[in-house]
Amino acid sequence: MTKTTMTVAIADITFERALQFRTYTDATHVADLASVWETDGKFQDRPVLSRVVDEKGDVKYYVKDGTHRILGAKEAGAEEIEVDVIEVEDFEGALFEAIDVNTRHGKAATVDDLKLIIRAVKDSSRVHEFKKSRFAWDKNKLRALLKCSPRKFERAIVDTNAEFDLERDYEIQKLHEAGESNSAIARITECPRTTVIRVIAAYEESKTVHSSQMANLDTSEDELGGQPVQSSQMANLDTPNEDLENQPATFSQMAEKSTPWDDDVIELTDDYDFEDDVAEDVDNLISSLCRQEELNVVKHTATPKVDIEQWAAMFFSMSSEEQTKALSAINVIK
Repeated sequence: MTKTTMTVAIADITFERALQFRTYTDATHVADLASVWETDGKFQDRPVLSRVVDEKGDVKYYVKDGTHRILGAKEAGAEEIEVDVIEVEDFEGALFEAIDVNTRHGKAATVDDLKLIIRAVKDSSRVHEFKKSRFAWDKNKLRALLKCSPRKFERAIVDTNAEFDLERDYEIQKLHEAGESNSAIARITECPRTTVIRVIAAYEESKTVHSSQMANLDTSEDELGGQPVQSSQMANLDTPNEDLENQPATFSQMAEKSTPWDDDVIELTDDYDFEDDVAEDVDNLISSLCRQEELNVVKHTATPKVDIEQWAAMFFSMSSEEQTKALSAINVIK
């Protein structure tokens, strides 16, 4: 491929994230390169750009190689930089040019870097060039593109392999539901017949389990006279110590529970007005108890239910001194 050496304004270079097959930009490396630029005013190896001319005649320069060098020059104050330029047809052409150079770069690609490249290949129109079937990579061709070790390659393709499996299984299930034979499904999906049989067997088993669960729900409805099972009914069926739960809670039982809301604690200061303030505080207390009941903060399987109305009646029948002691007993006041 022919390269043309020219000077380009850094502001005219497009730093497209999709073409930067690195999980991060190394700021330290950029700073080192900025020092080189400040000393020499150039780099020994020129950055390489891909030049794309669109249908309107507009020109874009994409970075094929040298992102850190260009950023280093920019950090050193440069506004222009000498580069090598290659002509490509479109953005996808620039994409594969960037893939080619990043996989043979001196700065070795990590597994996460390779995953970015594989993702770009999978989403491109050229993905068929690197697949042996609809739902499987041609590992030899893909690894030749990535130029990495077998061990690193196997770790890098895990995510896309899992996606292919999900896409394949969904396609097999759709065709099975449409009445296609196993042989036809294997031919359409380009999968081994044994894979088709295994996927269908697992699918049918999951349907059976689901049907069984629905049947159990229907049985529960029949036991309750054909009425739908309400959450409160299920709670009554599952909750032990029912007799204990139906008893009103005493002050001593309530005192064993800590108050979960700080704003429900009343500070009895010297200027606290028992005649004017206590009514509002009692209302807040009752609301607090209701919230506790609703959120199951006080209630659990071994805790008696609280009859709020009965508890309130008991509270209002007390003297002011008794009310103060009661509020203190359940940690509402200090």
